[in-house]
Amino acid sequence: WTRYLDAGTGFSRIFPGTTMAPDQSRNLTLDSRLSQAFVQTVSPQKDVVIVVDITMVTHQSLMRQALSVLLQTLSPRDQVAVIVNGDPQPPQLSPVTVPFPVSDLLERLIPDDFSQERTKSALQEGVATLQHSSACIKAVLYLTDHTVGMDTVQSILNGLPEDIQIFTFTFDPNINPRILKHLACSSDASWEPITDDVTMVSRLTRYYGMHHPLNESAVRWTSIVPDSLSTGDLSSGCCAVPRPVMYDPLQSLYGVLCVDISVDKLQHSGAADINVLETKASSGPTCPVQRYTKAELEQLRPEESKCNSLEVSRGQELREFMERAVRTTAGALETAAQVVKLLPTCPYINTQYDSCTDTTPGMVPDPRYHQPVSNGTSNIHLTHQARVLYSNGSNSDSYKALLDSLCMSSSAEIDWVSVFQQNSGARWQFFIDAPTGYTRLYPSVNDPPESCQDGSSTDPRSQSWYAGMTSPAKDVAIVVDPALDYGLDIMKAAAKLAINTVSKYDTGQLLVARQQLHSNGFQQGTDTNRQAWLEAVDTIRLPTHSSTQDLISTIKAVIQDFSTKHQQEDTKCFFVLLLLTNRHLDLAVLHETARVNTPHLGVRIFTFTFGQLADDPVAKQLACDSKGSWAMVKTMQDLHLIREYYGMLSPGEHVGNVLWSEAYNFQYDGETGGTTGCLPVYNVSSEYLSLLGLSCVHVDEIDLQGVTDGEEMFAEQTTTSTKQCPTIKFDEEDVQKLRRPEAKCPARISLTATDLRSLAEQSVRQAAEEFEIGYVVAQQTPGVCPFTGDFYDTCKKLPTSFQKVPQFQREVSRKSPAFHLPYSMDITVGEETTLQDFTSNQTLYQSLCASLGMDSTWEVALQQSQYIAWQFYGDQTSRFLRVFPALNETQEQCSNKITDLPIRTWFSSAASSPKDLIITLDPHYAENLSLLKTTANALIATLTRFDFANILTTSAQQLVPGMLRAFGDVRTTMMQFVNQTEVSPNTDLTQSFAKVQGILDRALQSSNTTHCVTAVVLITDYVIQPRVLEHLRGKGLRVFTYTVGPWADQT
Repeated sequence: WTRYLDAGTGFSRIFPGTTMAPDQSRNLTLDSRLSQAFVQTVSPQKDVVIVVDITMVTHQSLMRQALSVLLQTLSPRDQVAVIVNGDPQPPQLSPVTVPFPVSDLLERLIPDDFSQERTKSALQEGVATLQHSSACIKAVLYLTDHTVGMDTVQSILNGLPEDIQIFTFTFDPNINPRILKHLACSSDASWEPITDDVTMVSRLTRYYGMHHPLNESAVRWTSIVPDSLSTGDLSSGCCAVPRPVMYDPLQSLYGVLCVDISVDKLQHSGAADINVLETKASSGPTCPVQRYTKAELEQLRPEESKCNSLEVSRGQELREFMERAVRTTAGALETAAQVVKLLPTCPYINTQYDSCTDTTPGMVPDPRYHQPVSNGTSNIHLTHQARVLYSNGSNSDSYKALLDSLCMSSSAEIDWVSVFQQNSGARWQFFIDAPTGYTRLYPSVNDPPESCQDGSSTDPRSQSWYAGMTSPAKDVAIVVDPALDYGLDIMKAAAKLAINTVSKYDTGQLLVARQQLHSNGFQQGTDTNRQAWLEAVDTIRLPTHSSTQDLISTIKAVIQDFSTKHQQEDTKCFFVLLLLTNRHLDLAVLHETARVNTPHLGVRIFTFTFGQLADDPVAKQLACDSKGSWAMVKTMQDLHLIREYYGMLSPGEHVGNVLWSEAYNFQYDGETGGTTGCLPVYNVSSEYLSLLGLSCVHVDEIDLQGVTDGEEMFAEQTTTSTKQCPTIKFDEEDVQKLRRPEAKCPARISLTATDLRSLAEQSVRQAAEEFEIGYVVAQQTPGVCPFTGDFYDTCKKLPTSFQKVPQFQREVSRKSPAFHLPYSMDITVGEETTLQDFTSNQTLYQSLCASLGMDSTWEVALQQSQYIAWQFYGDQTSRFLRVFPALNETQEQCSNKITDLPIRTWFSSAASSPKDLIITLDPHYAENLSLLKTTANALIATLTRFDFANILTTSAQQLVPGMLRAFGDVRTTMMQFVNQTEVSPNTDLTQSFAKVQGILDRALQSSNTTHCVTAVVLITDYVIQPRVLEHLRGKGLRVFTYTVGPWADQT
């Protein structure tokens, strides 16, 4: 025969012509690409390992045909090994014989249960079999009808030699090919979908043409093989026919041209040198030197098999692009949220295409996503909570808020489309609504019918990565107390949900009352640790019948762990205890918890009650006492209450950092892992930044591996990133607003806030009256004090019995007050010092004596309420402080006493009327400047928030044109002004007083005045001229002058 064998379709042109039998028209063996003439001409010597995984009987016939075809692509020069469903015997390469005995192999293709480990082992053995091969082509051909995990693929690619190619063939059209395509692309091979026997040969024979260019035109002789068209054996001399380089730079193959020699006819004619033909066949060409580049291989792959590459090339560039996109979208969403509230109708293209109704326009199959998607619009994926609200419709605030959110989130589409068109690696972009959990997803994709029918769509708020994005870093202890049989299944589901609120930024532990089931203290919230906690919850099958003491012991153990962690450097922003119980709590739990959970430690306790005894006032009070919240979880629909706790820790803050999740499987990407970067979107017009949702972008690990250092860079970003603690934390009033109506904490039965204020004011008045009476009596009886009491000093002479009291957060002695004496008092205090030692200073003695009369009033007030803390008296004349209860000051505090009480703001606020004060500085000499500044700063310290003030110099400098209320920051600014003042020899005091009058006039016009007392303070180190007095006559100013330096008593 003379034949032309076509590479594109497999047809043969044969001379002289012949006719096939009708039953041979569908015989795959007649495909020219399976002939030895074609295979031995085009393919150099190769070693091939065929790995077959079959799990479904419906694919058995097609996979058997495919295995038969692959075996026909081998020649006697090749070696082959076949692994079917993870054969237990190690594979060995065997020489190929023609025709290959395939019947036994085909019988072994029996469906078996899928095993990821078995698949991994089979592929690893296949690669290992080729490790020491010296063949020109070393290929693993993997045939499967099931999904392969990314972990399996990654383990195969780790350390894979560059000269081994792994070609993947899938037989189930429902398989997402992304992972298997990645396996092929990463080894310079190709993925092929096998769905029918028409295109099968084209796809199965492509593998040996993706190795080297055809750069030889020499005739190649085949070994002697049986002739498929007639009886007898043939030896063929063939040469490849490549496309001309001007049309195809790769010179891909047109086909093969052959002349066949009939070995039978030669033998009949008496030829004695037939062995020459075998010799020519065995001396085939050597391995080609040149291999296809990655770019050339991509051109050879069919469209559906192409390895998609991103336009960015570096991991850092990819991450910066992603984060810029997230910030832009988050900012636009916050602006849109404000706009939506101002307008009666939605101002955006309000596309609410429901992922369960299949109405999204432009949905077409996309090989990149292996499912129909629409990259022209987004669609919404409703959680059960959102669907009920959305379907019912009402005039409720929740329904209106949902409609506003849907409108607001639709505004993100224009940004998402722009990012998608740049092929940047932003595989999925989405917004998650915080109140309902719905997701607006781009590109749009429909949910599977089964999840739409039973409402089982995943709520992203139940996943740990969401908690990491929306909550501050926290240490979380989960205490499960299944004492009874009530609501046990719901409690276990709630415990799992609580576990998934522990993100990679947090630490956590799980304890079960009585069982003491936990994970060795606090552990980082990694996926491995969370999985261990979830498995521990599954072991709870029966109620524990734990006692109250069991629960108390468990809580104490947790609090002790918190206390230990409090002393460590890696403490998170919040200590949180989640208590899940189905019993009525005893008051002992409340009291014992309060005893160990001190205000200094501040563990926030959130209680969740289940079953018939869910309505538990003690559980509610336990949460109220620790700035937490309580919730009844009676049905599975109440489980969303579990995750609400971390929204009560702190208000939102614009930190600006895009947070990246750990690797996880995004629900619309099948088995492909990836990482998500998000920014919170806040309602900026609310009382505090309340969370509207998350603006996110998802990039998968396959794209990350396609850029330089992409996978490593993102891995580092997701594992080492930390969260800053919020600068503002919710106080009790804020938490009370956030609690649900049934969880709001009542005012304390023992004392309301109004009662507390009345008690405090009554105590202050009574103590003041006691002092005034005692002072009069002490004046009338010099040297005799009408009150009894020991003299104690906070630094030199202390009472006994110091103990730590919660409301003081330090050790105190509640037996007696103690004095805090200023340095200005030239008195030596020792252990034997008594009140009588002060009689030489009658003024001091009388004040010390009179202050003893306050003791009984202070003791009664402290007994009446735990909210009464420090009580004290500051003496105007002698500057001492008497404090109850007594405290033990540190050596540093004792050596740094403030020596003068009147310059303490609290003292000035109570001891003086509101005033307007203008300080005028008149410094002339450098040697007096320091004392002048000290005097000015002491005067500034007497200002309070009830006063208005300003300061200027006689050299025409002033703080502000008018007056400012003397808040703390204003006083600080005034002191800075003083410290920057310089000497000015030439000044005009008259002009300064004129400027003072202007300041006062301006203050009156702007109402920045107290209208009580206006004082002008002049601080000078120079002689005041008489003409200044003439200028002041009739002005009505109260002027106080302080002179410093050598002229102090001469002006």
